[in-house]
Amino acid sequence: MSGAGVTITAKAEMPETLDIRDLRRPVVMQGLRAIARNAAKQSKTYLSIKGPSKPGQFPGKETGLMRRHVKVHSAKRQDRIWVRVQVDSFKGEDGAGMWYPAALMHGRKKGDLKPRRDPIEAVFSERASEINGEIEKLIIKAL
Repeated sequence: MSGAGVTITAKAEMPETLDIRDLRRPVVMQGLRAIARNAAKQSKTYLSIKGPSKPGQFPGKETGLMRRHVKVHSAKRQDRIWVRVQVDSFKGEDGAGMWYPAALMHGRKKGDLKPRRDPIEAVFSERASEINGEIEKLIIKAL
């Protein structure tokens, strides 16, 4: 999932007779975290381009704050299986706590800030078939 309010879902088709509780959770979670770490790493490379960015491009790296805040979050409860990649909120230059990437990803009506391309969404859209294949292999392995 992207932290910019855009939901990116990678799903594997499960037979109707199979329940999520039939899977070995540690095996699935370990594999999902590995997939998510690779996606986070790729999105960080997209955020490593130095200098200001233009609308439609990935946000440029000036301080590296956004790049450092791309994180992988996973389910803590034992009855849940999910992992997401997002840009965590961080304080802006003025020290005020705000979710700065939202303004970059969606733009602003006031001023001249046009939307930039979401690196997390780009990774998942570019690698969708590969990720779905890896998830299907994980399900087979976890049975």
